[in-house]
Amino acid sequence: MRTAARPGTACPPAATEQLLRARPLRSRTTRAPVDVDDLMRQLEDIRRTGVSFDHGETVQDVGCAATGIRGPHGEVIASLSISAPMRRFTQHEPQLVVAVRGAAVQVAERLRASEHPAGWRGQDVAAAPPA
Repeated sequence: MRTAARPGTACPPAATEQLLRARPLRSRTTRAPVDVDDLMRQLEDIRRTGVSFDHGETVQDVGCAATGIRGPHGEVIASLSISAPMRRFTQHEPQLVVAVRGAAVQVAERLRASEHPAGWRGQDVAAAPPA
């Protein structure tokens, strides 16, 4: 679910809830939330922890953990995720969360050190011209 208009911007919780209530939620699998209140609780957890989980909600029997890659001012400019078959994902979930968080930090550090136009040496990535 997209909750931003452009990188570095976020839809406030009240506006997100209003958008979600505007039409019925549809589920790709039997595990996906279709109740707006449940989904709003999940989004609050994501805001609090910085990690999003998919336990077969998008693709049956596939687990996923995702986190944001932070820009120079702490804004999320991109995301990184790791997926695995549900059995392996469940078995190794804590290690996968550590791995995806660590990888996101490494990507952010490399972007900061980059001379590439998408890097942010002296500029905000969200304002960088498209490549």
